[in-house]
Amino acid sequence: MSAQPFSFPAAENCGGTYFKPVHTVLFYVVCATLCVLTFFFLPFILQQIIGMKGSAPVDLATVYAYNINIDIDILMEVNMPNVNDLLAIAIEETHQLQKGEEFLVRDLFKGYEWNRISRGDRLLLGTLFLNHVNTDHGQISPMEKSTSGQQKYRMI
Repeated sequence: MSAQPFSFPAAENCGGTYFKPVHTVLFYVVCATLCVLTFFFLPFILQQIIGMKGSAPVDLATVYAYNINIDIDILMEVNMPNVNDLLAIAIEETHQLQKGEEFLVRDLFKGYEWNRISRGDRLLLGTLFLNHVNTDHGQISPMEKSTSGQQKYRMI
């Protein structure tokens, strides 16, 4: 005697449509449960991912504020001035210096502004600034390099 596959008699009597509404309802129940669980556990999950320390649970306002800060940081990176804009800023900033003052290109920017510029752009900015000084023959003269290899300048 061979084994018969198991089937529900009700499915055979209804043309195989008996379980379709049950599957649909089950699908909606599972989706709703996942949505609710995600809403309640999202702060905890983000706390683990982000690595925020502390025993207090993270509320949704903190999570949303964190996301807003990330978006602002991304916008700052996207809207970072190009090297030509940075060169113009550096040249403009030299007008604030007095005669005889020695400086590096990095001194023409605030510390956090300089740190936001990529290393490649800083190197290119230094080259462009030196080229500007050598071709302008203005009030800036190049000097020897510093011990860290950065070009020094003096206002004349």
